[in-house]
Amino acid sequence: MLRKTLGFCFRGVIGQPSPLLLGNKGGTPKRKKNPMQLRRKVYGIHFKERYMKLEEWYYCPLCAEPKRQGEWCRREACRQIKP
Repeated sequence: MLRKTLGFCFRGVIGQPSPLLLGNKGGTPKRKKNPMQLRRKVYGIHFKERYMKLEEWYYCPLCAEPKRQGEWCRREACRQIKP
């Protein structure tokens, strides 16, 4: 009886693909990860060196405020001169 059912299934499947024969398509993960597991990778020194490098900054020569490149101070004199 089993042979008859298998033969019937395969005979009808020859022309078109069937969801039984395509296999797992992937997509959704098996389970949701614990937030602590997700956060663990950002604690290491390798992550910090790669993604959290300090941006270059310097002190403004007019008002002595620390600033990044391309950023202007709040003072009017600094904004006009753009040191």
